[in-house]
Amino acid sequence: MTEITRMDLLARMPAIMLKYPSILRALKDMRRGQDDRYSMGLLLERHAASCADQAAIVFEEQVLTYREFNERVNRVAHYLAARGLGKGQVVALMMENRPEFLICFCAAMKLGAVTALINSHLKQQGLAHCLNICEPQMFIIGEEVWDAFASVRGDLAGPSGRDVFFAADTGARAPAPGSIDLFAECRGQPVDNPPSTLEVRQGDTCGYVYTSGTTGLPKAAILTHMRLMKGGVLFGRMVLNTRRSDRIYIPLPFYHSTALNIGWSVAMNAGCAVVIARKFSASRYWDDVRRYGVTILLYVGEVCRYLMNAPPRPDDADNPAFKMVGSGMRPDIWRDFKRRFGVREVYEFYGASDGNMTFVNLFNLEDTVGMGLTPFAIVAFDTEREQPVLDARGFMIPVAVGEVGLVIGKISEQFVFDGYTNRGDSEKKILRNVFKQGDAWFNSGDLFRNLGLRHAQFVDRVGDTFRWRGENVATSEVEGVLNGFAGVDESTVYGVEVPGADGRAGMASIALGTPPEQFDFGALASYLRGALPAYAVPLFLRLRTTLEVTGTFKHRKVDLKAEGFDTGRVADPVYVMLPGSGTYVPLTDELLAGIQRREYRF
Repeated sequence: MTEITRMDLLARMPAIMLKYPSILRALKDMRRGQDDRYSMGLLLERHAASCADQAAIVFEEQVLTYREFNERVNRVAHYLAARGLGKGQVVALMMENRPEFLICFCAAMKLGAVTALINSHLKQQGLAHCLNICEPQMFIIGEEVWDAFASVRGDLAGPSGRDVFFAADTGARAPAPGSIDLFAECRGQPVDNPPSTLEVRQGDTCGYVYTSGTTGLPKAAILTHMRLMKGGVLFGRMVLNTRRSDRIYIPLPFYHSTALNIGWSVAMNAGCAVVIARKFSASRYWDDVRRYGVTILLYVGEVCRYLMNAPPRPDDADNPAFKMVGSGMRPDIWRDFKRRFGVREVYEFYGASDGNMTFVNLFNLEDTVGMGLTPFAIVAFDTEREQPVLDARGFMIPVAVGEVGLVIGKISEQFVFDGYTNRGDSEKKILRNVFKQGDAWFNSGDLFRNLGLRHAQFVDRVGDTFRWRGENVATSEVEGVLNGFAGVDESTVYGVEVPGADGRAGMASIALGTPPEQFDFGALASYLRGALPAYAVPLFLRLRTTLEVTGTFKHRKVDLKAEGFDTGRVADPVYVMLPGSGTYVPLTDELLAGIQRREYRF
């Protein structure tokens, strides 16, 4: 698709008009200001009173009504308050998807505290970094991720003696020494609503969502109550027209913005239920949808690809889900996905966890992130130099319809950029004097195609961050780990396209200190899997004698990205870690042909 026409929009207007009453109610709530005493905690308390017996959370064999959910939240809130957690203080939460995650998050929100949402897949350096930069007063660590936390506990900065709570899961292990069994301690706590909920304002910070930027290790992006509440209003009413009878399926991790800001906040806004999956499973996905009566699906592009790659079944379209909302649906599967699984409405959106822009596919069109609902521009971008193109006056140049450029969001009092906990990191994301002296714009780091009529299409990411398996990978973090392995003198990491897969897989060009025949590739693979999340482990290696650098000693990646692992273009030895393999093997012409024929599902 290169352009959206007025006829395209007019053809979809009847469907939009059916949502008109819901849209009007949404616009009223969207006008709430930062000083309003309105929060997700208060909304939960209202649902607990008005629809107490309505299901709020469905997880495996467990169903929590809004009354039960609120009571469990209150027990934890009272206990944490007694331990000293209050407004503005930080609690680090690391746990897989399960009801206890939302219970702990809501308890902290009711106290006006800030929850640092830690990626449950992190290990070693990356985990220690995320725990340190949020400067928590307390830790809540799930039983299922305790070993990863324990391995970095000695590397954590800050005062000793901070409360470390053990959040029991299956009960396979007893609370670890030096920790407090959180839910056991909360059993005797009151179930009444804490008075602190009424003091929480929309502009207050309620969480830190970590994002991998171009500068390396993850940064903590600020999540406010307003952002969370408006996500529920925007997507719940204006987009999905959600009702209490709906059920939203969430197989995505809650430490990510999509699951929390879109899936759960939409359910809370409507007073309907979320169906939680601990982890995504392509083989179990549609069985869960049927079993739990799911009506709305939450997705990222990789989820759609995995579902399409699963063997077709005659009952694929026999399911109750007819709407889906998410990001990253690829144009090459968009129509086939809807047809195969019987989904009538796909509401693609774009909105980075650290940004101030929102695009939503309000008209249910194919191949677009939709209409920009906030002030934005798409400007000419030099991909070789990785910077915007300027005119003779030094200002940026908007691209024409059909052209690709960098998408940026205007920063104003109404469309604020909350930024990160580190002000220096925040400033790096701001572009100044873009179209006139004194203006300021958020730099998304993403390339969009201008489709016209305020519509756009996602094209690619720029900079040193690439996306694989639904996660953003910071190349400098992977390079730091690679360079710590004996025998690797130097490395540079980048993302490469793999036929049949969404995003970009990691590839590393490395300079070895020993001949390849003396290098232990199996040991390297084992080392990387132990030090990095699975999605960050490079799948391809390119062996070089030296790595080319610029005059400022930055690695040149443009040619490396373009050549990828194509042995027809690359004279250097290339190695690959095939799916299910525990080591790297030489990439032969035969293996390359198999990858190109999509015989390997990376």
